[in-house]
Amino acid sequence: MKIVQLLADMGGKRKVMDSIEDQSLDQKHQKMFLLLLRKHPEQAIALITTKGEDSQDKKAIIKSLNSIAQKYNRELVMVNKEQILGGQIPDGKQQIPVFHYGLSGINDLGGMYQVIWFLYAYYYNPQTIKDQVWQKFDYDLKEANLTSHNFKPLIGNDRQRQIKSFHYAEGIGNLELEHHQLADMIQMEGRFLREDKQPKTIYRTHSS
Repeated sequence: MKIVQLLADMGGKRKVMDSIEDQSLDQKHQKMFLLLLRKHPEQAIALITTKGEDSQDKKAIIKSLNSIAQKYNRELVMVNKEQILGGQIPDGKQQIPVFHYGLSGINDLGGMYQVIWFLYAYYYNPQTIKDQVWQKFDYDLKEANLTSHNFKPLIGNDRQRQIKSFHYAEGIGNLELEHHQLADMIQMEGRFLREDKQPKTIYRTHSS
């Protein structure tokens, strides 16, 4: 297995969606997708994003990247639970599936795809964290604050940059936030690797 961790990452969903709106996505993700298709012309590919309300996030990504896929006689296809239950998942060759974090029923993906691209990280809505803490611990968590802190790549670059993320004054909120976000991302990645000995390449354009 080969894991490619891109240092010039796009961070989370909000930054990616903003880049689609201002048409700057081509500087990173569209170019990345073009190079990925050139490098893996015969291999089965799958993409991972977030779903968004009424699948709006996935639709936006597909709309932005599909013109590139079509140049290589391929097509991005949104995958939902109904398709999975009906056994109608694209094979990743002519039709490239777009999955989302938290999608259930995808425990049998081992062996289907050789190239998997995680476009950006998975972030929980602060209200979701408040609700989960209340349900589990009967504790009314205070509102999260959007705080700035420095991010420094692990290798290859000494330059720090400032990023913003949600932070809670109470440790229980931060613990819930980190545990569920990371757990969902790790679980999603693991579903593509189960009982499978085929060589794989996983691309991550996030720093989580």
